[in-house]
Amino acid sequence: MPMKQRKLARNKHPFTLLEMMVALVILALISAFTGMQFKKLLDNHRFESQVTDLFLALQEAQLVASTYQTDLSLDIFSKDGILQYKFTTDEPLSSKKFNQNEVKLEHVRSIAFEQAKAAKLHFDIFSGGRIEPRGVLTFFQNSDKALWFDLQRGTLPIFASSKPNQVNQKVPVKPKEK
Repeated sequence: MPMKQRKLARNKHPFTLLEMMVALVILALISAFTGMQFKKLLDNHRFESQVTDLFLALQEAQLVASTYQTDLSLDIFSKDGILQYKFTTDEPLSSKKFNQNEVKLEHVRSIAFEQAKAAKLHFDIFSGGRIEPRGVLTFFQNSDKALWFDLQRGTLPIFASSKPNQVNQKVPVKPKEK
């Protein structure tokens, strides 16, 4: 081996213990940050999924009410600190036609109707598909994440990821007779 190559070979040294520890600490920090972001993303997905499932169940309840010409109700309530919802009817509908079991909303922290926080809500779904009371139903995951059901139009519920505008519903005034 020529002299120049021997010097280069002697200057190469394996990583020191300190260098390996610093690299491991950096990798651990990156892994922890990535894990936290992944958990947050997973929680957001579960929250959105549960609220979407409720919205689809509400639309299905409207169809069942219209099809079978019956009135249904939706109750959202807290049981053992976990929000749940349940659809009910007086009609003898089979579970294949309409699910009347309690469903947990484990990733929904709180709800509000017309900007007023509530622990319990009741909605009627009439035989024509109309939902009463009308208003905006808000589901909160945390202080900065929320989803909305716009129930202001009665028969046309709208799922929204941003707060819906208030609809001015005016009762038509009978024209004055001349």
